[in-house]
Order: sequence, then structure tokens, then C-alpha cells
Amino acid sequence: MADTPKRRLRRKNSDRYGSGSPDIALFEPRQSTDLSSFGNQKAVYAAGDGLWAMFFATVDRDRFAISVNNACIRLAGEERFHEYATALQTGAPWPEDA
Repeated sequence: MADTPKRRLRRKNSDRYGSGSPDIALFEPRQSTDLSSFGNQKAVYAAGDGLWAMFFATVDRDRFAISVNNACIRLAGEERFHEYATALQTGAPWPEDA
């Protein structure tokens, strides 16, 4: 398929979703347990920034009971600062093959 300006715009404006589940057939909203009202919504969470997708694709929440904290702050001049944190009881939150 030819690369057209419309296809480039679609790619540029697309959101990314990160998950460790390789068999997702349908994206359905689910309720978050976020402490803030903005994050505590029933939704499919995705972002235009691929770093968030990569983070959530590698955190192994199936094997470990962890809490996840993340943020992106943009200061004047378009520079972004990302913060990612996990808190777990034991073990590492990453899959063995990551």
C-alpha cells in the first residue's frame, strides 16, 4: 500500500496501547483503581507517547501484585519528563524474557 499524506497523518495521530497480553482480540473499557478522578475512569487507556505503551507492555502484573505510578510532565519548550514507578512485595516486575 502506498504511503500517502493521509496515511502518514493517521500514523502520526495514532495512540499506542501497551500490554503484556499477546492475545488481545478486542479492546474493552475497564474500571481503573486510580486514586485521582482523572485516572479512575472506566476506559481503554492509550497514549500518543510510545514510552507509556512500552512501560505497560513490560510490567508483569499477572505474576506480581504491584502498584504502578506514572506521569509525564511537559515544561515550557516542549521538553517532557517521564516518571515510572512500581511497588511490589517480592520479585521483579519484569517478564523473565524482557
